[in-house]
Amino acid sequence: MPGVRRYLKQNIGREVVVQCWGFSARGRLHAEKGDGLVLVDVSLLDEESRAPVWQSMPGELMIPAPGVRFVQVLP
Repeated sequence: MPGVRRYLKQNIGREVVVQCWGFSARGRLHAEKGDGLVLVDVSLLDEESRAPVWQSMPGELMIPAPGVRFVQVLP
């Protein structure tokens, strides 16, 4: 998937939403590595909750590549 990696590298520093299995994360894309994505200024959304709410999380979040279902770069 070289095209996907190139696209992500072009968007480092932009805000993204990453959909994973069971939760979504929103934050600034800090790094793209072969084993996953690193986000900073992160908010998490528990998709299994009855009333989903974005909750802030301090620090960085490493999302392993196999858990990523979808990445959207926000305007």
